[in-house]
Amino acid sequence: MATSSPRVPAEISDYIIDLLRDDRATLSLCALTCHSWLLRAQKHAFRKVSLVSAERYEQLESLVLSNPRIASLILSLSIGPIQDPVGGRLDREWPLVLLKLNAVDELDVVGWAAGCVSEKVIRHLPVLFSEVRSIRLSQIHFWRPKAFDLFRMLCACPKLSALYLDRIQWQQLHGGRAGLFFITKNVPLGSVLAEIVPKQPMYIDTLQVTVCHRSIALWLIRGPLHLHVRRLTVSWSQQPATLIVLHSLLQAAGDYLDELTLELDARSFNARTESTLSHLDFSQNPRLSSLHVVFDGVESVDLPHLVVVHSLLRVVHRECQALRRITISLSRNDCDPAVIATLQRPPSVRAAAWQYVDAALATLAHGHPGITITIKVDWTQSPISWAEETAGRIIEKLPSIRRASCQLQVICGRSQDKISIFRGLSGGWQEFHKEYPCP
Repeated sequence: MATSSPRVPAEISDYIIDLLRDDRATLSLCALTCHSWLLRAQKHAFRKVSLVSAERYEQLESLVLSNPRIASLILSLSIGPIQDPVGGRLDREWPLVLLKLNAVDELDVVGWAAGCVSEKVIRHLPVLFSEVRSIRLSQIHFWRPKAFDLFRMLCACPKLSALYLDRIQWQQLHGGRAGLFFITKNVPLGSVLAEIVPKQPMYIDTLQVTVCHRSIALWLIRGPLHLHVRRLTVSWSQQPATLIVLHSLLQAAGDYLDELTLELDARSFNARTESTLSHLDFSQNPRLSSLHVVFDGVESVDLPHLVVVHSLLRVVHRECQALRRITISLSRNDCDPAVIATLQRPPSVRAAAWQYVDAALATLAHGHPGITITIKVDWTQSPISWAEETAGRIIEKLPSIRRASCQLQVICGRSQDKISIFRGLSGGWQEFHKEYPCP
């Protein structure tokens, strides 16, 4: 008599898989006990694949060759940080793996020596990247600026809607910077680039440009991509080139812009903020509803940094009538008494810093009734007990906000990586909330 294979309801198996996401051995054992488990576990295990060496690259090739069905399960491909010497097989050939992985729609590439890719591979990119919808490039050197390799890569993705660029440089293979090029409105696209521009319009909905040369931003604005940007992440510092990029991208986003994240390079700021604020013109962004300020490059936020934030909030209060959410991300050093005690700052200065935050946010709240104000604190080693105590201390330091007609939300915990912060998402956080609703 035939017997049916044991099956676990999909909701239960998905829940268990989420709990065991990093325990591949246990997932494999579970697959032996239930017929339906194997396919769901494989789908989870292979959704995102990471390649960091030529050895892993060859293992993936062999796996897909022996079991072609797995190729359709891989939706996200991560390359790097590459562990092999510069110029190895992974540097030269990784795009070719997409010939077999035709379901990949998300690419995440870190530390890639892009100048090692041959012209032959570059010319095949429109075929390789035809299904890619999201690209994240970080810490990458392009060595042939006049060949437009970066822009040819982006134009090879006709379905691209989300683009994240962080620390992109042009540099010669044996040291020294390559000659940078600039694109102006009156200069047509080069023949090499014109050949690869898709015939259908490409609309960018999500964009990050941080610590990149301004020529990249100029190309994005004046090139063939259509910047219908709803979510924008951009660097903010007192460097003139950075301010030009910030101003230009705000203008280009126009009334599409809904969510803005400013990565504030606190090391570059001083007390003089007039020139910095002159580039913060939100007049073209009437639909801006969410602002997120992230402090980058400092162990602890000090009073001069908060002066800048206070000035920013004045501009936002005046120009952004649609604002409904503001988020400020801090580090453990700004909130943990054990760490604060080791810093070279007197208690009066620390108290003044929090008073500054409290007053600035309260002013904003009075002008935007019902606004949600979120303070995020991320520390990778924080236990839940620490998160609860920290949330309570922060709320005690913000009495003016608590009296305002707003919702105050404090989120303390740990994120698995910085992507959750760049995207303005809370996914991946272990959270402890204390909320004060509108009175």
